[in-house]
Amino acid sequence: MKKVLILSFDRDPHVLAVCSHLQTGNYFLLNTDKISERYQISFSSKTSIYTVKDLNEDRTLALDSSWNIWNRRIVDPEMPTNIPRDLAKIVADETKKTLQGMLLAHRGKVVNYPSHEYLARSKLHQISLASTLNHYIRVPSTLVTNNPDELRAFYEAHQGNVCFKLQKGAIADIGDKKMTVLTSKVKPEHLSDESLLRQSPILFQEYIDKEYEVRATVIGQEVIGTAIHSQEAEISRVDYRRYDFSVPYKKLKLPVYVQEFCLAMLESYGLYFGAFDFIVTKEKNFVFLELNSNGQWLWLEQLSGSRISKSLADYLIK
Repeated sequence: MKKVLILSFDRDPHVLAVCSHLQTGNYFLLNTDKISERYQISFSSKTSIYTVKDLNEDRTLALDSSWNIWNRRIVDPEMPTNIPRDLAKIVADETKKTLQGMLLAHRGKVVNYPSHEYLARSKLHQISLASTLNHYIRVPSTLVTNNPDELRAFYEAHQGNVCFKLQKGAIADIGDKKMTVLTSKVKPEHLSDESLLRQSPILFQEYIDKEYEVRATVIGQEVIGTAIHSQEAEISRVDYRRYDFSVPYKKLKLPVYVQEFCLAMLESYGLYFGAFDFIVTKEKNFVFLELNSNGQWLWLEQLSGSRISKSLADYLIK
């Protein structure tokens, strides 16, 4: 049995859920937002081993091959407000570089390596890869452009059934609210402002009607399926992330070819964990939408009864 170093942030509910299935003393939690006030990190070229000391618990680990690492999420360290912004950025960058170096140099298992996640975050690379892995899995017709004429031709070719989405999720501060852009259908009036269409290349896809949506959470060789019946609420029909938690979330045994597709994609990227999104058409065909190499799952567990946190805890100590 291995011990687990967890890189996360203070009070991450996903970490709390996984740690509830780990033995006390068998894991070490490093909250990356609290590094400056709580932890001391050292690396020596003499041993090529990182050491981490938790000042609050007076506990030190020497990160050798008896440890696995769960790279849950690295965030910027908290710093005093009187530090100039440029200096704060340098401190944050140096901290991240140190933690990334720890992950890349580690001789045990890392879930997941940052270098592997970098390529896996590309939606366009995912689309290209998915098209080669399994001919039973459909991939939506996709266009990335800031050419208004190409977009109009794409829109007409799909009889107006087109949606747009961000290639990278983002949150913007607008007034006192935090806003994001979710998948939305393109309307005719969106095509009228050419100056807006030329601003930046945007990802457009054919919009495919769905019976329900699927999140496949993959941990090692285990594929855990959840059916999200998003069509039972108007707000979540286009994108289930416009959450209506009253719709059914149900455990789903995925077809073998879907499981094989997920495992093949993770293997191609060198990942141990990934969250896949599919839609299932009225004809029961699976359509691949995207892979999130560090996706959330806790709400799926709570609504469907799947034991995702337990499966991940068991995998981390193998």
